[in-house]
Amino acid sequence: MADRYTYLPLIGVFIMIAWGAGDLVPVLNQAIESVGGLRGVITEQRQRITLACGAGACLLACAALTVNQIEYWQTSETLFTRTASVTKNNYLAYNNWGFDLSGRGKVQEAMDKYRRALEINPQYEDAWNNMGFALASLKRYPEAIAHYEAALRIRPNHTEVHNNLGNALADIGRIDDAIQHYRIVLGQAPEHADAHNNLGIALAMKGEYAEAMEHFQKAIRYKRDYASAHSNLGNAYAVQHKLPEAIAEYRESLRLNPYDAQAHNNLGNALAEQGQFEAAAYEYELAIKLNADNPEAHFNLGITLARQGKRDAATSHFREALRLKPAYEEARKQLAAIEGRPE
Repeated sequence: MADRYTYLPLIGVFIMIAWGAGDLVPVLNQAIESVGGLRGVITEQRQRITLACGAGACLLACAALTVNQIEYWQTSETLFTRTASVTKNNYLAYNNWGFDLSGRGKVQEAMDKYRRALEINPQYEDAWNNMGFALASLKRYPEAIAHYEAALRIRPNHTEVHNNLGNALADIGRIDDAIQHYRIVLGQAPEHADAHNNLGIALAMKGEYAEAMEHFQKAIRYKRDYASAHSNLGNAYAVQHKLPEAIAEYRESLRLNPYDAQAHNNLGNALAEQGQFEAAAYEYELAIKLNADNPEAHFNLGITLARQGKRDAATSHFREALRLKPAYEEARKQLAAIEGRPE
């Protein structure tokens, strides 16, 4: 049984020990005198010394045990490793161990722990869900979907599984199916900010911008400082050519998360469309600094530099966009045009 479950029950035991120790000392001293053939009254000072020695020994023992126990509490991994080693068929420990590994980017190792949890308890829906999430992170979407569906057979109303399943379905283009699962989540948890954001993305992909914006706004209402929802709301405004509103949302998103390369790129697009080329170029440069392997940011910066008459710099970015994405036809056309040669 976990130590935390013994904290309250042991209070009474420790009270008994503390109160009883003082009464036991005279009895113990009398026994010592009897064995040693000693006579006389045991002084109060001697009783105190005896108690102090006993307490000191207990504290030393506790300190030694604490030093040993602390080794198991260094990290989540050391804790769950220890838990799995001293318990039998502890599927919770293996699942939590996997969750910790996944959070640190060790997805394959995490999947091994989830499999072990499911071998022990095939009815543990959270392990099915976590395995599905790990598979989705590797873009193995059909397998991920199968695991989410297994979790829902065990617990049909699991909101997080429905949300995750919706994401996996959206990633393979099954937008209508994804929307159904997001709506199930919101039917059970109307303030689920992530589901509102995800549903908004799916609706925007279908061109249903008005309803999409409503869900982005609800996501922001229910989850303060939701940078992604602000960025997505900016995208919805930008598609409708409402550039001042889009720029405001992108700036708010970047205030909350300055390291979002895509938001910098999108802000650059909106600024460029307004003719603010220097400001746009600055945002593209930030996007590239955060993610140098983004061909779109290189292409957009190339276009902006070309508009400013900076042909050599523009050429460099068109070439980099093609290096990163050899099939990038628009970059190929722009490079040919700027170099004055046929495509």
